[in-house]
Amino acid sequence: MKILWVCPTLLHPTINGSQIRTLGILRHLSRRNQIHFVGLSREGQTTAERAEYCSEVYSFLHEPPKRKSAAFAWQALGNFLTGIPLYVDRYRSPDALAQVNKLLAANRYDAIVADFLLSAPNVPAVENAVLFQHNVEALIMARLAEQSTFAPSRAYLTHMARKVDRYERAVCRKARHVITVSPADSRYIENHYGVAKTSALPTGVNLKYFARPAQPPPQQAFDLVFVGSLDYLPNLGGVTWFVERVLPLIHRERPQATVALVGKNPGPEVHRFAEKDPRIHVTGTVPDVRPYLWTGGASIVPLFAGSGTRLKIYEAMAAGLPVVSTTIGAEGLTYENGRTIVIADEAEAFARECVALIDDPERRRKIGSAACRQVTEGSDWSTVAVEFEAILDRVNAAAADSR
Repeated sequence: MKILWVCPTLLHPTINGSQIRTLGILRHLSRRNQIHFVGLSREGQTTAERAEYCSEVYSFLHEPPKRKSAAFAWQALGNFLTGIPLYVDRYRSPDALAQVNKLLAANRYDAIVADFLLSAPNVPAVENAVLFQHNVEALIMARLAEQSTFAPSRAYLTHMARKVDRYERAVCRKARHVITVSPADSRYIENHYGVAKTSALPTGVNLKYFARPAQPPPQQAFDLVFVGSLDYLPNLGGVTWFVERVLPLIHRERPQATVALVGKNPGPEVHRFAEKDPRIHVTGTVPDVRPYLWTGGASIVPLFAGSGTRLKIYEAMAAGLPVVSTTIGAEGLTYENGRTIVIADEAEAFARECVALIDDPERRRKIGSAACRQVTEGSDWSTVAVEFEAILDRVNAAAADSR
């Protein structure tokens, strides 16, 4: 197939789950198909490794105004009365849209993929495109609003959730087909948005990359490890809940327990956690998260907002590290509570499960080994890419039959 893939980011350096998922699929999809990739680039991103995921790449520098800047305030003011949510409007690119139009005029594509809702403004005819939804964006916003205890923030998030809901509903209904990353997301889009044309894609992981080596590289070991972008609101909210509500309960039982918060762009509020407590280590961006997983005692995923699936869980499982997660944190993934993962939603229960793993190396080994076996059976990105290609084939066949 010849595929036009429109994305709101480039794929290198690969520092977040959305890039990991897209790159994992395209690495394998591009071996059997011709991929023309149109992406927005930000400072520090590169197309140097484009050959591993596409045939042609078209990159356009696009730096949305930084939050709290005057330019951001002006953009937010101008966006207020429009129908497009601000966070989507921030990725509108006239240059990318012009390039997509040019490519559509010069090529006959078997499939057009709008990667993320953020790509919709840069795809001129969404009704001809497959929308790849890594999350249900309105659901994330609604959950963030529910979790907010600051009245002005709650009111703003509620307003944004409604606006995102209307826009996401319209784009999903208009798209030729919607690919989600979990059956739960497909059900939500089908039931809440009234969209019947959905397919759920399984979650993958680079099994070879995360496999624990016989001798892991030297790395300070931490009892508990959180991996994730620390400027992403669901992650920030989850980490704050853990540090303020759960960690004191852990330290009451195990005063020396250590925690590593591994992720890009930690703000002042995250750095303050480490300033107040030397048992908390904030890394910022690291070149490789694997040593933290290979030497850690357990991975923690204390999330109460989000959608899609958390790749960090399958990555920890592939590394043989036991995971303690909330129900929402593990939403959309396959697991067996108590055998391949531990689920806890209340602060006391979450702390109790963390202490139990800290105290019991054999339990850590059993859960980590069972989790690793689970993801080894059918979770490699090559398998996911085959399913993605099959979905595109079915969408093409259905479109041909309707002509």
